[in-house]
Amino acid sequence: RAKVVGGDAISKAFLAATNRVGLSLNYDSQQLTDYRIGCVGTAFRLYKQMGEPLYCETMRLIVVAWEGKPDSFRASVLKGMMHFVELYHGEFSEERLLRALRNIHPVDIYRIGQDDPAKLRGWKKYVFPIYTAYNGKCRKDALPMKF
Repeated sequence: RAKVVGGDAISKAFLAATNRVGLSLNYDSQQLTDYRIGCVGTAFRLYKQMGEPLYCETMRLIVVAWEGKPDSFRASVLKGMMHFVELYHGEFSEERLLRALRNIHPVDIYRIGQDDPAKLRGWKKYVFPIYTAYNGKCRKDALPMKF
């Protein structure tokens, strides 16, 4: 918040990008409300790391899939979704991804990642549940594992 108020250009661009996709920042993470990102630090790091276009696309997908529910803005979900969209950009079907995401609760992405069934580390353990939900049991048009 201080960087935005202080006029930091990257922070202001991050806030503007977040607002453009219909979201706002929640600086009080104890107050979980719809369409507000509680893990501002994680979102800001991902914005700087991935760039504005990928950040906006991913946030839009999260909003559409889970209707802006607070659990969908957990750090684990943001990391998993950002890296999934980055890895498979131009390869995945948006319709299929949204259908898959609607069938998994955002908290399950965290739980599955913590259980770590594929023995993955870091952000990869949060991409895995999204990847498996997307591919499902169907081998037709399945995405290859790139992580």
